[in-house]
Amino acid sequence: MRNVIVITSFVLALVVIGATSFGQEGPEGHHHKDKGPKAEKIFNKFDTDENGSISKSEAKDMHDKRSEKMAEKGKEMKPGKSIYENFATIDKNSDGGISLQELKDDIAARKPSPENFIKKFDEDGDSKMNKDEALAAKEHQLERLEKRKEKFIERSLFTRFDEVDTDGNGELSVAELNADIANMPEPKNPERKKPSGEKVVKKLDTNEDGTVSKDEAEAHHNKKLEKADKHKNKNVYDEFSEIDTNSDGFLTAEELKAFKELKKKERDSKKLEKKENNPSK
Repeated sequence: MRNVIVITSFVLALVVIGATSFGQEGPEGHHHKDKGPKAEKIFNKFDTDENGSISKSEAKDMHDKRSEKMAEKGKEMKPGKSIYENFATIDKNSDGGISLQELKDDIAARKPSPENFIKKFDEDGDSKMNKDEALAAKEHQLERLEKRKEKFIERSLFTRFDEVDTDGNGELSVAELNADIANMPEPKNPERKKPSGEKVVKKLDTNEDGTVSKDEAEAHHNKKLEKADKHKNKNVYDEFSEIDTNSDGFLTAEELKAFKELKKKERDSKKLEKKENNPSK
């Protein structure tokens, strides 16, 4: 059995519903929590001689090791993403080494925020977003969404149903799901945990017979794809007029922040209303 990921509800959310009003880069995008690798952890991994600075040779060694590991899995590293390839940019004082603070500053500059979102698509350098730049942001979001959908479909429990159903009885038991999950690679982020077969069954087993049928897996699969498609029109281009509160034809970081807060209030209000209407849930 291939080392593939069982798509549970929260994994699906990460893989499929990555694009909301501003895509992954936007302030709205997926309610980001800072669960990525810490700068200190990255720094300590790269600083092999422990002299308090990452040299270009250390960065290259890690780059080469990562490339080799990816090649063993039949994959390629995305160009321009590694510390080695961005060494000069991160090394702000050009002293030939990357300090912990320089690494922290670089990571902070890449984090999702209204400012960084505008900067990413700001072609004319005016620190604002015009309609053409918003269209470029939309196209970028849709491209990322389609890639996530493709990855989701490939890894979906419904797509791989017959592979996971090792006894061929048309039902996925907790044991079969746990066996599949055991083949999953460990999460890169130590704060995240693998799902369990019990949780998968609890989420997908609508008839409560203790197993997951192919119909139940398909229903969950389709539901997630439908939910992803609903986000296609939730982007800065299609919502430009609503975000541009002063109607000057430009979006600022302040307007994006205000829009984010507005949408959060709307979501919180809907959640409260739903809770009040269904007190037992």
